[in-house]
Order: sequence, then structure tokens, then C-alpha cells
Amino acid sequence: MENANLSNLKKVLKTLFRFSWLPFASCMFLLSFDLKYDAVGVSFLVSMLINIFIICFLQEKLPAVSLISVYYLFSLLFLCLVPWLHYSAGVYIWRPRPVDGWTYFFLNAVISFSGFLVLVSYIFGFSRTVGFCFPRLEESPRHPKRLLLVAISSVSFFVLLYLNDFSIIQLMFRGLVDEARAVVVESSALSLILGMTSRLLPVFCFLYAITAGSFSRFLKIYLFLIMFFSVFPTGVARYLVAFAYIPVFLVLIPALRRSSVFSVLLIFSVLFFFPFLDQFRYFSGWSNLSFMPSPEFFYAAHFDAYENFASAYESKFVTHGYQLVGALLFFVPRVFWSDKPVGSGYEMANQLGYSFNNISMPFLAEGYVNFGLLGVFVFSLFLGYALSRLDRNFVRSVLVERGASFSLAVYFYLIGALFFMLRGDLLSSTAFIAAGLVSAITVKQLCKRA
Repeated sequence: MENANLSNLKKVLKTLFRFSWLPFASCMFLLSFDLKYDAVGVSFLVSMLINIFIICFLQEKLPAVSLISVYYLFSLLFLCLVPWLHYSAGVYIWRPRPVDGWTYFFLNAVISFSGFLVLVSYIFGFSRTVGFCFPRLEESPRHPKRLLLVAISSVSFFVLLYLNDFSIIQLMFRGLVDEARAVVVESSALSLILGMTSRLLPVFCFLYAITAGSFSRFLKIYLFLIMFFSVFPTGVARYLVAFAYIPVFLVLIPALRRSSVFSVLLIFSVLFFFPFLDQFRYFSGWSNLSFMPSPEFFYAAHFDAYENFASAYESKFVTHGYQLVGALLFFVPRVFWSDKPVGSGYEMANQLGYSFNNISMPFLAEGYVNFGLLGVFVFSLFLGYALSRLDRNFVRSVLVERGASFSLAVYFYLIGALFFMLRGDLLSSTAFIAAGLVSAITVKQLCKRA
């Protein structure tokens, strides 16, 4: 009887946590800053409540971590709460003047309606038995040679060392004040391709070792160390940290696969861990490191997604599908396509005369950049349906399997990659995510034939 009561109490506490943590965290955010509650502020408040309701609804229906929950967490943080803070403080990052009040109303309505379209399309796709499916990387009954994984990881790490002029310091620190990084490969495209694959191949070698089974602990430790130094947290861009370590943690720690737990950790990482890592972009000494984010962090360029959407709308930056073609054909070298599109954020920044052009362009804004307002809604419908097909393949087994297959590990990789794609831009996120998928397939196919 006591065990039954204890079990019921645990269920009640879990339910309370699942439905209360996000409203509580959002209220703490609202109380921590001096936000405006005028007409524009109320539109942000409505958008916040819609996102919170949908996230709580999804966590009830899908208790396991899922791609769709990542979308709404991104929307809540990057397209609602932080933009509300920017509006209240009169902050604009790249623009020469603030966003117009009508633009705030319009974008908040468009973003909220797009969120509704994503949810409807997701539910429709999740309930159907046909349509887009992510191909599973089926496990091979044959055990691959251990030396193959060691060889792939070791060669990749050697290439990475070569690209960094055999400097361990360059691997460990993303940027050092008053020190220029050595340029070994003159071609930026080739350097990017080699850099991405040499970092991601060790990641998937390690994921294969811990999911395929029958590997010694020594081999797993060796592959982990190669992965760790290939994607050293303070030596790479933060999106690569998410690419590599989110799937590793989700595979090794099944408790993190619960939607509510993962959501808390994701928001914590964005608000605390990523600001800490950002200090290594221009590392100037250990004494200058801060383990707590400064309030100024929320006004920095990390959160420029909403502003760039607003700038695209106000400037009527519409390319009639040209940017989308560039993203779909990202693999075509510029030497064969001289006027190949650059990233949407980069192109808009150049057209508007910004002092800095390597800026983001969120996924919804990419819809506008390509096809105007209709494009936003079409992109929303496509995204909801695509996420539903991916989630449908894997989310039901996330909590059932204490271990994980290699296919599930690749799905966990997509969870980290989605956040990067939603912030944009579409061209770079498509290329980088594809590099990870190609690396995963390469490791799997080589091991399958060993």
C-alpha cells in the first residue's frame, strides 16, 4: 500500500513539474526585467502564452524529447521573450533605427499563426502512415573491425591538426586576443569542408561504438578522447558543441530524454552554458572569465533573429526563391556557379549597408525572404510535417529503450542541429547539418562492410 502511495505521489510530482516549470521560469524572466506592457508588450505576452500552452500540450502528449518541442522552445526564447526585452529597452543590434511598432504587431501575429500552422501540420503528419520518413540506419549483424573506427577517428584528428597548424592551443581555444590563427588551406570552401568532416567523423565513430555494442571500454575511452579534442567545447562554435554533445548525453543518460528535463537543460544551456563558451571567441585570460551571464548578454548579437526578420520585412527583402535554390544546391562549388547565393542574412546586411554581414536569418524569415508572406506559411507547414515524420519514427522508442541504436543517436544529433537551423541562416545550416548526416552514413556504411 505504501509503495502504491509513493508511486502515485511521484506521478503527481512529475505532472506538477511538467506543467509548472515553464510558466514559473517565464514569470521569473518577466519579473527580472523592466518590460513594457503597452499594446506591443501585450502582443508579446499573448505570443508567450501561446508558446507555453503548446509546449505543455506537447509534453503531455509526447513525454519524450522531440524535435517539435525544440521548435517551440526556440520560438519562445528567440522570437518572443528576448525580442520583448529588446523592445522594452529600446535595443537594436544591427539596424540604424528601432523596429517600427506596426512591424512588431504584424510579426507577432505572423509568428503566432505560423506556430499554429506548424502544430496543425505536425499533428496531420504524425497521424498519417505514409509520407516523408527519415531512413533508418539499420544495424548490421556483423561486428565491424575495431581498427576501422580507430582509423577513421585518428585520420580525421590528424587532418584537423593539420588544418590548425598542429597547434593544440588552436584546438582548445576558439580565438585568442592579439593572436591570428594560422591559415593552412587557402580555399575557404575546402577548409570548411575538411574542418566540418574532420570534427564530425570522430563524433559518429564514438556514437557508433557506444550504440553498436561489443566494444571494449578501452576503445570507447580512446574514441571519446579523440572526439573530445576534435570538438573541444571551448575551441569550436557553440552550434558544434550542440551537434556533438547533445546526442552523446542523450545516448548515455536516458533520464535526459524526458521532454521536460531536456527542455530545462536546453534553456539552461542557452542562458548560462553558451554565454560561458562565448567568452572563448576572444579569450584574453582565465582571470577575465565569468561563470554567470551578464545582463548585456541578452542584448548581444546571439539574439538577433527577430530583428533580422523585422529588417527583412521592412525592407521588403524578397528573392522569389533564389535563396532557397542556393540552400538546396549548397554542394555546388562557386567555381562552377559564380553568382551562387550567399546566406540570406549576409545578403540582406550587404543590401542594407550594415557594418557587419555575418548575421542570422531565422527559418520563418527565410520563408519571407524567398516567397514573401505566403512563404512564411508554406515553410511553417513544411517544417511541421517534416518534424512529424522524423519524430514519428523515433520518439516512441526514446523512453522505451534504455540503450540506443545508432539510428536513434543520429536522431538525437538532429535535435541539436534543429536549434541551429531555426536561428539560421538556411544556407549554412543546411550545409552543416548535411555534413553531419553524411559523416554518420559514412561511418555506418564503412563499418557495415568491414
